[in-house]
Amino acid sequence: MLWREAAREGLALLVSSNCSCFNKLLQVHAKIVSLGQHQNAFLASLLITKYCSFGRTQAARLVLRSVQYKPGSLLWNSMMRGCLKNRQFGWALDVYHEMVSFKSQADEQTFHLVIKACTELAELDFAIGVHESMKMGGVELGALVGTELINIYCKFGRVDVGRQVFDEMLEKDSVSWNAMIAGYARSGLLYDAMKLFCCMRCSGNVVRPTEATFISLISACGNSRWLIVGEVVCADVMKLGFENFVSLCNSIIEMYNKCKCVAVASKLFDGMLGKDVVSWNSMIAGYAQNGCEKEALLLFHRMLRHAAVMPTRATLLNVLRACADLRLWQEGERIVKYCRDKAGLEMDVSLGTALISMYTKCRKMNAALKLFSRMPDRDVITWNTMVKAYVDLEQYNELSNFLFNMQCHGILPDEVTMLIILPMLASTASLRKGNETHACVIKRGLNTDRAVANALIDMYAKCGKISYSRAVFERILDKDVVSWTAIISGYAIHGDCNEALSLFALMQQSDATPNDYTFTAVLTACNHAGLVEMGKEIFRSMSEVYGIKPGVRHYACMADLFCRIGLLAEAYQMAQEMPTDSAKVWGSILSACRIYCNPGLAEKVATHLFKLEPRNAANYVLLASIYVSAGRRNDANKILRLLKENDLPKDSGASWIEWQCSVA
Repeated sequence: MLWREAAREGLALLVSSNCSCFNKLLQVHAKIVSLGQHQNAFLASLLITKYCSFGRTQAARLVLRSVQYKPGSLLWNSMMRGCLKNRQFGWALDVYHEMVSFKSQADEQTFHLVIKACTELAELDFAIGVHESMKMGGVELGALVGTELINIYCKFGRVDVGRQVFDEMLEKDSVSWNAMIAGYARSGLLYDAMKLFCCMRCSGNVVRPTEATFISLISACGNSRWLIVGEVVCADVMKLGFENFVSLCNSIIEMYNKCKCVAVASKLFDGMLGKDVVSWNSMIAGYAQNGCEKEALLLFHRMLRHAAVMPTRATLLNVLRACADLRLWQEGERIVKYCRDKAGLEMDVSLGTALISMYTKCRKMNAALKLFSRMPDRDVITWNTMVKAYVDLEQYNELSNFLFNMQCHGILPDEVTMLIILPMLASTASLRKGNETHACVIKRGLNTDRAVANALIDMYAKCGKISYSRAVFERILDKDVVSWTAIISGYAIHGDCNEALSLFALMQQSDATPNDYTFTAVLTACNHAGLVEMGKEIFRSMSEVYGIKPGVRHYACMADLFCRIGLLAEAYQMAQEMPTDSAKVWGSILSACRIYCNPGLAEKVATHLFKLEPRNAANYVLLASIYVSAGRRNDANKILRLLKENDLPKDSGASWIEWQCSVA
């Protein structure tokens, strides 16, 4: 017996330490079999682990199956761990199925491994089944398996169940707390995340926040644009001495950039003792996304000159965005060439798409098409970039051919494609193309997408088919504020004030809260119907009931409403109270002065308009027309002479028509 024990120990040492290559492992395995030790569970588990370390999971499974008696979890856990290490998550679940069929006793490690595989495979139902079997077996929720359950429940939006698991756990470490806080944060439940964080802080020194805790909270603050809470968390970061952790500083920089505090982010970036490539990328992205494109390019060149890090693909994508916004396509080309030569960045789909976007923003359609045709791999995002370019450049007929070509290449339009096309069809009132696009939406199964349905409501309303808009609206199960606003706006532009106001009343009873766009639509309806008192009441309710500060659009609606029924003095007062001057509002008052023949007020309004739009000839012509209507021919001639002396151009009108399946 002693020699057998010594042999087992020697063989275990050989497997663990001396098998540096696969062939040597095969030799040791053969020796184990020849000595009759292949049924030993401990040696078999070591062989399984070693085979998996070489990526030979099939051989490891043969070892597992060769052991006839395996009542415990040792072998099964080794096999599942090896499958996870080799990213063969489906095999890990198969091993668990075999284990259950063998009626082997699972332990906490087993459940942890199988739930981890479920998380990777997005197999929530399987994980729920495992969780139920744990409850039935009376398995206590330890930190390891409990944390993994929290992860998978929160990943699928079942945060309430995740919290239930968290509360049932007998012991919780910092990883468990972080998993639950991160689950709340990823689901946008920042209040709950902060509340749990406060509980963590109040636990004394039992569980202390880690770097991961703060990264989750600060990222959530950035995504929610909740700067005040973010700065409170940052104060705790300083208090607990985490201020020099690079990853945490990167998260804080990203939060400030998302909250449009670029100057604060820049100051923090400059004060960092150590910067990695993520630090540079975060700051460059912050500049590019907040209208500081020149600063983004300057920082990129500073990175090339002074930093010990090389640009990555993320760096290049942000820099190309800045070049596109600055219309510096040649600079973008030079940067791509430099990164390809010096940093070894090869062209891929994401980089090619960014270059195409840059070319199209710079109106270099030929260069974009040339690059597009040369790209070996093109995903739907690349095709959508070209679709958007055709829409932005108003090349609608070319777009039809391109969409046909897109489908011929096996790329099916997605919801993003539809959200690009439908607003274009609405602006051109192309009903036939709109019907065709709607058919494509139904065929692709995108009619359940709320954003696409909202775009369809708007498109049909602007194409004159409000009944079609209503039909689409009624089919939306979970209507949001955009859905309600779109249909109310549709009825408003069709002059059906009663239906618009009726829908607004229904909206107020629903879960959707009106926003400033909703009020624009409702005020437009009141405007078209001449409902002054109703318009005044709704305008007042914006700030008094909903806390929405009226903008230029709302003042414009009210001024136009007053003009429509001849209350020019009220309209003039409304225009003066606007937070920002709008030539459109003053122009509508001037037009009303012509209708109601009020040359005195027209002079005041026109004087203001001449300052706002000194080169707009229409304002001069309109004032001259008002003078003529009032019998003041000499004053009219003075204005027309002024128009001629200033050599002001008269803009020609234009419109789209649909003719023989084309838009012209």
